[in-house]
Amino acid sequence: MSSVSYAFRNTVATVALLAAGLATTSAFAEQANIKSMSFDTQSVNTTLHVVSSDKQKWDTLKSGTVQFWGHMKINTRWPGYVQDVGVALGVCGPGQCGPFPPIWSDAPVSRDYDHQENFAFDPSKIPLSSDTGIAVVPYGDQIIAKCNQHLQADGPTKSHTFSHTFHASFTALTDKALDMDNAVAETQPGSWPYPLFDSHYAEHGTFQVQIVCDPVIKPTVQDIATDFGKFEVDSVKLFLTTYQSNQPGSTPGTVCPALKVTSRAQANQAGPVSMRIWRQKDGGPITSEFKQAWASYDAAKNGYFATYEKWENVGATAYFQYKTEIVGNGPFEPFDGWKDITVHCTGAGGGGFADAPQTDPDNPPAQAGWQGEVTVSDSAGGKKLCPRKGQVAFEVTATSPARSTTGSAAPMAPSSPEPRSPSTMAACSRRALPTISASSEPARSSARCRRSSRTAPSPPSIRTRRISPA
Repeated sequence: MSSVSYAFRNTVATVALLAAGLATTSAFAEQANIKSMSFDTQSVNTTLHVVSSDKQKWDTLKSGTVQFWGHMKINTRWPGYVQDVGVALGVCGPGQCGPFPPIWSDAPVSRDYDHQENFAFDPSKIPLSSDTGIAVVPYGDQIIAKCNQHLQADGPTKSHTFSHTFHASFTALTDKALDMDNAVAETQPGSWPYPLFDSHYAEHGTFQVQIVCDPVIKPTVQDIATDFGKFEVDSVKLFLTTYQSNQPGSTPGTVCPALKVTSRAQANQAGPVSMRIWRQKDGGPITSEFKQAWASYDAAKNGYFATYEKWENVGATAYFQYKTEIVGNGPFEPFDGWKDITVHCTGAGGGGFADAPQTDPDNPPAQAGWQGEVTVSDSAGGKKLCPRKGQVAFEVTATSPARSTTGSAAPMAPSSPEPRSPSTMAACSRRALPTISASSEPARSSARCRRSSRTAPSPPSIRTRRISPA
């Protein structure tokens, strides 16, 4: 390491320990003995998109968020303690994880270590092999190769989905100290998460990620370039959704659902979308984070969409508020929120959904609505006289199981164009129609009413009325 600084817990020993610390690095930390070490991992609902930059093959991992959950534990033997811990992508052993992509790090400086974390990293952390070298972990190359196994004759024009296994390594640097008040914590150079080049122990876990190979849409006329004009973000939508999980809460014996925060922006063409996501928990401070996602064509929605997903580490029943706004050059950029949700943790063995999960307005649930036609007719022929029969028939369908009750028929007048006195009008007795239950087949029923008075001959009469959805 190029520079080393130390934070001390006991000011009495500061001068002596600082002199020793400046002359050494963490490589001289004395390895502690441990009783046990474990790293339990679980997959979460995460999707990684693969896109094409040249419309000839898949070659790029789209910006977004890859997530998984992990529980890290280390139990040392006295006088050992845990100085630094880190999680890296891939499989690496003690002292080998420095070159691997760092996902998370911490400096606990504690006798033992027991921590749970919702890990998240951008796909840009996954390296790809190139002419200059081979990637230190194979996942990016493997994913792109699987996508390109499904190339069509005209290129990457058909979407493909599969699940891919990732590995993560939990590593720890230990030391020995008779008095923890004199234990030191090294300040790492660079930015967080810090790669852990020096470590004494390592454990490994796996998690699954859903991969989507996004198709490209090629114009039907290849010799005419499509000009979409200036890149613009038209709208952004925020969704707060809870999922059942077995993640333990911060209080022993509780189980908390996972909270997924989704920000989806629609643009007029492919390109980068910048978002600022605001958050407040339980009336605490309002914080924000800046994120970028890539807008690509979604054939199902017939548009260009950029999606950023984030998972909350709930821990205990909590009230969340979120807002997403687009970051651009204009003063009136799209935004959505504030939206709120209360996430309820339950007792052991429970899953616990939050308040009714919010639905995606782009895919609304089916409603129980009836549609159909009513036909009113009578049996009068060219030379028939009353009494004659009147008939009401209808046929309806519903989009989901439902019941509908209808009844009564209004008086039907003869279809003769000649005026007549009220005494010649025939009254039709009201008759209740049956209750209908929706099924996979259209529902049908009919009602007849008979006239008892005599009127002048008239041709058959047919009237049709359309029924609107209920």
